[in-house]
Amino acid sequence: MKKTAVISLMWEPWEFREKDLDLSACMKKGIAILGVNEDNPILNVMKYTGENILQILSKNKFSIKRKRIMVIAENRSYFHMVKALISHESKVVLVSESIHDNLNNFNVPIIHDLKSSAAISFIKNCDLIIINSAPLKKKIFGGKNGLSVSFLKKTNPDVKILVYFGNVDYEKIKKSGLICSPMKNPGLGHMPWTLDFLGPKPTIELNALGLKVGELLAKNRLSGFNVDEAEKKALKSPFCLNFTMAQKKYHKNA
Repeated sequence: MKKTAVISLMWEPWEFREKDLDLSACMKKGIAILGVNEDNPILNVMKYTGENILQILSKNKFSIKRKRIMVIAENRSYFHMVKALISHESKVVLVSESIHDNLNNFNVPIIHDLKSSAAISFIKNCDLIIINSAPLKKKIFGGKNGLSVSFLKKTNPDVKILVYFGNVDYEKIKKSGLICSPMKNPGLGHMPWTLDFLGPKPTIELNALGLKVGELLAKNRLSGFNVDEAEKKALKSPFCLNFTMAQKKYHKNA
């Protein structure tokens, strides 16, 4: 790659997977990299999350009208998802380790520990659990730190599970007899559903965002700005998102 080459991620940096890109090498070689801001006010692609989850639930014959739904989420798309669910008069509870937003306007309580008495109490009469826990890598159900699948089965054998974007022990869930979609593991960090459910427009918009980010970075580098300056200048645009300091620090030391 030439010195002024840039890389545009057609997704948000929190979705980064180690096997997709050698971030350390890019940083050492001075290759400018930014991701897209899917939740920008001009071309908001993340808003499709709400419509997408409703379409997925419908195709999997999961009824949500006036149901009790637990959403386990650790990324920014949770807002659009929750908004879509409550539009169907669902009783929604959000479980999250990292999200502390005020959802009182939606009458949606936030629980910060899936193993807490408040969470277990809701699970007992829950109709559906939606997992949107990426970028958290730990298994939400099963594994060392997750809620036991056998405990979930014992607590509520009729609950249904939809893994939108996250990690669970698919084998244990399958053996338990609990209804889960998908039933096959798409791989850690891979989302089993895409915006294709909604037709070509959302995908085209997402690609357009990625190309715009690349254009902004490339113009800055070709204008003589160094990597840091090129990224800083591009980040003034609402279309661009940077890696977190923790992500950058980790890869600088890798």
